Amino acid sequence: MIVYGLLLLLVLVELIGEYFLYNSSKTKNMNYLYLGIASYIMVAYIFYMVLKNRNSLVISNILWQGLNIIMVSLFSYLILKEKLLTRQIIGIILIFIGLLLVEIPDGFIKKIMK
Repeated sequence: MIVYGLLLLLVLVELIGEYFLYNSSKTKNMNYLYLGIASYIMVAYIFYMVLKNRNSLVISNILWQGLNIIMVSLFSYLILKEKLLTRQIIGIILIFIGLLLVEIPDGFIKKIMK
């Protein structure tokens, strides 16, 4: 379970870093740039901790990237008031379903189908 907590922390820190970089690009404020860079240094360390606690680079990366896409989309929509098209919403839903499928234990679907 610690891996899931680390993944959520990873996504949160990356989201904060992306927000700082976004602000830096809009305001030309170098402090936001430095905070964004510092956030991504923390992202690298947290991902290292995820990999130490989970042996699969593939699954760890899928979960990280999928969660990041979902969280950035929600953040952009709710906080930055960016619009999402219907096809983008469908894509986000498919990513969520994909994340669930990646984490389903082996044989689980066979048990349900019986």
